[in-house]
Amino acid sequence: MKPFWIDLATHDLAGAVAFYREVFGWELIDGEIAELDGRPVAAFMDTVDESGEALAPTAWGVSLEVADLEKTAAKVEAAGGSVEFGPVDDSLHCLDATGAYVVFTAPGDFAGTAAEVRSELLARDYVGAQDFYSRVLGSGTAGVRDARGLPIEAGSTWRVCFVVPSVDEAVERVRAAGGTVVSVDPDRAEVADPQGAAFVLLT
Repeated sequence: MKPFWIDLATHDLAGAVAFYREVFGWELIDGEIAELDGRPVAAFMDTVDESGEALAPTAWGVSLEVADLEKTAAKVEAAGGSVEFGPVDDSLHCLDATGAYVVFTAPGDFAGTAAEVRSELLARDYVGAQDFYSRVLGSGTAGVRDARGLPIEAGSTWRVCFVVPSVDEAVERVRAAGGTVVSVDPDRAEVADPQGAAFVLLT
């Protein structure tokens, strides 16, 4: 499924900015919004506090578009999830029924990310994840993957997938910029930035 918005929490903001500039050509504007050709693609959040401690894991997160946050909050709880906080600033922060952190957004006039991006949920409880998102979003559950055979921790996790013209060329840029390549197939590669945030490259 296509996320409405994506954000990167990182413990090394300068390093992340340099990496994604080299891999995708993004530029950071106003200290937190990455743009490509003048259009917003993602938010970058520095997780390090004044003492130098990282307050959150380095990872990509997704926001899914909904029409009404109050109704969505009720659906989340009815479907077995929980509301962590919100609605606030047009967003609702939740845990789904399988334990994955997800944000729901009622965007107003904002058009969302301009990036060619998809998102997938790696779900150990595949049936539970399908049920939760069909009940909350009222639509299909494309993007929910059965992760029972994958080497991930218990529970579920969202993965951001960037669409690129050539996976091989993008993989070389990831390596040149100091990232890690986990696996490569002709139309898909699983990689991570130098700070450890995992993402996928797709054609």
